[in-house]
Amino acid sequence: NQRGGGKPKTSATNHRPRPTEVPTRPVLTVYEENRNDILNRQRLQGAISCPHFGTCPGCVVPDNVGEVEIIESAKRYFSSTAVRRKRLDIMNSGDYWVTEDMDDGFYNVIVPSNIVQWRTQAKLVVAPKSSSWAKDGCRFGLYKRRSHEVLEIPDCKVHHPAINQAVEALEKATAKTGTAAYNEESREGGLRYVQLTVERITGKVCL
Repeated sequence: NQRGGGKPKTSATNHRPRPTEVPTRPVLTVYEENRNDILNRQRLQGAISCPHFGTCPGCVVPDNVGEVEIIESAKRYFSSTAVRRKRLDIMNSGDYWVTEDMDDGFYNVIVPSNIVQWRTQAKLVVAPKSSSWAKDGCRFGLYKRRSHEVLEIPDCKVHHPAINQAVEALEKATAKTGTAAYNEESREGGLRYVQLTVERITGKVCL
């Protein structure tokens, strides 16, 4: 016994047994495969073919995704004289008297995935299904450009298919339960936005 008549101290461990094999998540993007020149060229020149293009504010172009203005601007920037003089490929070449070029091929665009069904996260606006009765269910979509009018996009081609399926299920569920969408004019209602995230391994959607 210790001094003072106390009980002897004991030490006990209650550690969980360590697993022999730790499960690992599969690689979602195989970068070497996505650097295939033929595949990349097909993606750059491919068409999204979405029926909502034109009214939907989501996509900037329906095809030739590598020819948007921000990419063209990046090509001009990296090909400019000021930047070319500091690039390693130019410095190693010994050609210090570089000239201005609109696109010298340095800025190479790689599309890391398919141009359709790639979006696994979406934040959608909720609107009443009708203006006469606010509790007959909800509609889900995006605001049209320069307005607060909700545009439904049930056939969005860039959404992961699980997102479109989840939205359809939400429409049925809100109609069945009488869930009220937020009304901007009356400032009443409960549901204003929904955030959907797809787990790419299982295809399940988290709300």
